[in-house]
Formats: sequence, structure tokens, C-alpha cells
Amino acid sequence: MRFLFCLLAGMLLAFGSARAQTYSLADGWNSSSDVATNTWSYGTFSSGTTFVVPSTKSNNGGSPVDFWDFPPAGNSDQVDPNIEKNISTSDYTDPNSDVDFRTGTVSFGPYDGPAVAQFIVPTTGFYSISATFQTDQVRAGSTGDSTTAYVYVGGTDEYSQVLSDPGSAQFGLAETYTASGLALTAGETVDFEVGGSSTNSKFTTEVDATLTAAPEPPAWAMMLGSVAIAAFAARRRGVRAL
Repeated sequence: MRFLFCLLAGMLLAFGSARAQTYSLADGWNSSSDVATNTWSYGTFSSGTTFVVPSTKSNNGGSPVDFWDFPPAGNSDQVDPNIEKNISTSDYTDPNSDVDFRTGTVSFGPYDGPAVAQFIVPTTGFYSISATFQTDQVRAGSTGDSTTAYVYVGGTDEYSQVLSDPGSAQFGLAETYTASGLALTAGETVDFEVGGSSTNSKFTTEVDATLTAAPEPPAWAMMLGSVAIAAFAARRRGVRAL
């Protein structure tokens, strides 16, 4: 009986290790489409609830920063809000805005509206989420301004944190959201959003978001577990009968 339990535990452990999958915003960056191959999309919310993907992608005038922009309808500013990634192997500071882009990082520019990275759950199962938001000191005149970071799971606001002016520091305090054991179904969305306290927030915010999926055990594993429990119960009844 002990062998059966050990076998069951080993099989479930092997299943979980083999099937667990990580989805990273930075690693899944897509330079050729607004919908990434690993289920990430980049956009903004129009009228508060409608997710809008960008129509323009640029390399920011030849810089190592790759970015998607998605201005609200009727807005003359054709680059904000946006989501960007430094795709080079070196850190970069934009000479026009003084925004710092550390190598391999994804940044949200919420000027003129919220910037949103939307994850569409590919497979029903249990997920853990980790997200870090950190503002950059940028642009004269932004002193006293603030930006708010949000995480929405299935449309429900699960996290809201004001990211304050970093002052004289290059980057502000990193704020982190974590959750585990979330039961999500295929097709649900998880939104990572950065939006200003006003539409003129001048902060660019680095966002590091990762989801790790551990799908439920398959039917055969659940059945084997039920058989093992039933056998164990029968054995205990036999012992008591003696």
C-alpha cells in the first residue's frame, strides 16, 4: 500500500513538473503583431471597458526601443499611451525624454491614457501571478504627479497601487503584486495596467509580469488517487476487524 501511495505521488509530481508553464511579458514580447504568440496583447481601454489593440508599431526612430502605440480615438498624439521594450543588450536613455530603458525590460507609457498588457488564459488550471511595477524619473514638470498600477483578473480589480514620484532617484520604489492558486479558465483575461492619476501622467513605468500555470491533474491520475484511497480505507477496516 505504501508503494501505491508513493507511486501516485511520484506520478502527480512528474505530471506537474512536465506540464507547468511560465508566461512572461518580457520573454513573450512580440515585435511583429499586436497579439503575441504566447497569448499576450498590448493596448488600452477605450470608454473604460473596451480593450483596444494598437495599429502602429515603431522602433522609436532607430533607437533600440521597440514599441506599440495606441492613442485614443480622436487624439492628436500618435505615440501615447504605449508599451515599449528595450530589445538591445545594453541600457538606453532616450535623449528627448530622459526615459531610462534597461535592457530586456518592458515599459508602459500612460501619458494620454492607460497602457495595458492583456494575458488571455490558454488552458484551464491553477495559476500563480507575479508582477512588479517601478516608475522612472522623467520629464521636467512631472514633480508631484503620480501613476497607478492595476491588476485585473477576469475583469475584477485585484490590485491597485499608486506609484509616486521617485524624486531625485533614477527609479522609484518597486511595488509588487503576487497571487497563487488562482483557478482560471481558458479564455479569461488577466490585465496589467498602468494609468495616470490624470491623463497627463508623465511617468514611464517598468512592468515585469509573469504567470505560471499548473493545470489540474488528468482524469487517470484522479481515478488512481480514488482507487488508492479506497484500498487504504478497506485495509484499515480489515485491521480493525482483527
